[in-house]
Amino acid sequence: MLEVRLFGTFAIQHDGTPVVLSSRAAQSLFAYLILTAGTQHRREKLAGMFWPDLSEEKARTYLRQQLWLIRKALPAKTTLDYLLADDLTVSFN
Repeated sequence: MLEVRLFGTFAIQHDGTPVVLSSRAAQSLFAYLILTAGTQHRREKLAGMFWPDLSEEKARTYLRQQLWLIRKALPAKTTLDYLLADDLTVSFN
């Protein structure tokens, strides 16, 4: 079971084991995806929302990096894919 605490100190646990997201941007992106679970977000929208001062190309690069950090932090061997992503959209399952 995945437990996420958004109030107070940000924390994620999977079956009682802490999941560490070291990047503040990855934490913010993860929190947004959790709060809007089940909604597919277009990648360009997420990139523009989180990095509005950057070029589209650079913002999308940062988005890919943060998604990679989230995937790397989440347990790989589960029966459920928490993060659903394709070339156009990203969502939390």
